Amino acid sequence: MLTLEGGTLQLPKDGTGQIVFVRAEDSLIDPNGPLTGQVETVTFLGTHYRVGIKGVMPGVLTSNFAGQNAPKVGETVQEAIKPEALILLPEGATGA
Repeated sequence: MLTLEGGTLQLPKDGTGQIVFVRAEDSLIDPNGPLTGQVETVTFLGTHYRVGIKGVMPGVLTSNFAGQNAPKVGETVQEAIKPEALILLPEGATGA
């Protein structure tokens, strides 16, 4: 399990000695999601919105939102990330 400030996620495998990464397209705003955070930024990108969410983890979690009515800055949202979308890399890795 991965325990974050905003909730807990199931890891796809043992995460000992690993750093967890996730791509914005795999981080989804979902009213039933196990993570909770607050919208910090909303950027329209033509076909979708890029939403920055604080309070889920240290720093800002970036999420894509494909709906027509993006959440507003300051709103509390639920976030979901499938375990298979989590990328585990050895500690010391610089990014995925």
